[in-house]
Amino acid sequence: MSSQEEKYVLLSKANVLVPASARPQHASTVVRWALRGIGTPRTKLESFKIGGRRYTTAQAMSRFLRRVSEAGMREQSVGEIRSRETVRIERDLDAEGL
Repeated sequence: MSSQEEKYVLLSKANVLVPASARPQHASTVVRWALRGIGTPRTKLESFKIGGRRYTTAQAMSRFLRRVSEAGMREQSVGEIRSRETVRIERDLDAEGL
């Protein structure tokens, strides 16, 4: 956490930090985001321990959601490229009568 202005939120209560426009998340989902991460490569929600309890911040949640969203957009772009390549290859094979 880079700023002292960030307000700490218990990780088990951090599901309230997910924007209202997103699908509601269970508290255990947010804990999993912090401990295991999601995606390939793994993207983790920033968290830290104070006195044996794990916390995050609204800013960390915002950064996490932005990184996950950007990674999803990159994966979609790769998928679109593969789809175009598949169409091109099939068109070439059809032209050759294969």
